[in-house]
Amino acid sequence: MIETKTMSKWISELSNEAQFTMAYRDLLQRSKALFYATPKYLRFLEKVTGGKAWSVCLYDDLSQSKMIGAIPFVMKNGQHGTVVNSLPFFGSNPGMIIDPDYPQAEVAKYLIDAFQGVSRKFFSSTIIQRPFEDPVLYENGQWSYIDQSRVAMRTKLKTTETDLIFSFHGKTKNLIRKAYRVGVKVKRVRDLSSLKIIERLHVINMTAIGAPVKPPMFFDWVRDCRLEPETFIAVAWYEKGIVAGLIGFIYGETFEYFMPVVDHAYRNVAPMNLLIYESMLILQEMGIMYWNWGGTNRATMESVYHFKKRFAAEEQVYKYYTKIEEQSFDFPVSQKALNDDYKYFFIAPYSQTISCQGSDILFLKREG
Repeated sequence: MIETKTMSKWISELSNEAQFTMAYRDLLQRSKALFYATPKYLRFLEKVTGGKAWSVCLYDDLSQSKMIGAIPFVMKNGQHGTVVNSLPFFGSNPGMIIDPDYPQAEVAKYLIDAFQGVSRKFFSSTIIQRPFEDPVLYENGQWSYIDQSRVAMRTKLKTTETDLIFSFHGKTKNLIRKAYRVGVKVKRVRDLSSLKIIERLHVINMTAIGAPVKPPMFFDWVRDCRLEPETFIAVAWYEKGIVAGLIGFIYGETFEYFMPVVDHAYRNVAPMNLLIYESMLILQEMGIMYWNWGGTNRATMESVYHFKKRFAAEEQVYKYYTKIEEQSFDFPVSQKALNDDYKYFFIAPYSQTISCQGSDILFLKREG
């Protein structure tokens, strides 16, 4: 058991302060955390959201020499109050970071109590469960809403090339073979020209389906860190040009499949299937254990779900845990106003909002 008398809870800004940074990085390594929890990514979130990155931290001694738990979050002030997400921006979900050598439920209770204590007067606060993390760890919290409409998916990278491809669905194997047969080539890259093509294809792809486009600031950040070992950029060539690409990030034993793009004029040669498979082989040789596909909402992304599933992806529902203090939607507010004020932040499940007929004015549903 943990000697709770020696435990101290601290709210620590993610800064360059040496003792905090060292203890936090050490915790990330011991706990097999995801890339989303790293100071590098959190500082990017500060820039892209205009918020401030903090962390609720738990130490096992008063000297703060050993951190055993943390919840990183980003806080954003707006017209309707302060919103907190762990974390904002396109499915960033670090969850709770807990030292595996300590009782998980006990540490989790301290962390959630501290997180909700900090955010008690905030407009809305949300923790996103880490994929394949035990949801029981979150049950001690006093949540207004629990949204479980998303599926986490990941592929275990097998020990041999043969094991990997034979774990795939037959359709995926056939498409990979087709791409090989027609001459599609795959390569990991770091050059600026390839990244520029990936950015252009992303804008075209997202605009075509009416989906949110990642901002230029994201590509500026990738451009700045493209030479660093954790940044993974790969492209597929066909004939004389790039026809598919992906951007991902490596941390510990997990690869984050962050952003794929494809030139739809060449989808018939299956470049994305081969690009993913050969990228998996590269990562496999690097000792990476998991390919994390991120979250998928089956209700609205059925084809995307099946595409990932056919790469031998295992799945688990994961949840958004949201606390809205004192039913802060006591006023009408437009969806556009919320999006403008708290861009990239999650505020409340759409299932819990009511739109007035003929307008985009929202109210939060009240329980009972």
